[in-house]
Amino acid sequence: EEPTKVRDEVSRLNQKVLEGFVKLVEELVKNRPLANQKCRDELSHNIFLMLQECNKFREHQAREVLIETLEDHLRQKRTAL
Repeated sequence: EEPTKVRDEVSRLNQKVLEGFVKLVEELVKNRPLANQKCRDELSHNIFLMLQECNKFREHQAREVLIETLEDHLRQKRTAL
């Protein structure tokens, strides 16, 4: 996927995680165990999705670093010759 799409999705999920955290804190303050469990499950799921999106970006980032490293090695070899 394109890095901008991944970034936008991570940003959207981050917003949902923050909203879920605030909701969870409210539930903990009001001491409602059933709603508390649902909030925790939603929060956990959104964090999991966010980590999956971050891992997609890591693949792209690793590829870019590899290209940069190989180009640097090529420049060094050309300079040595």
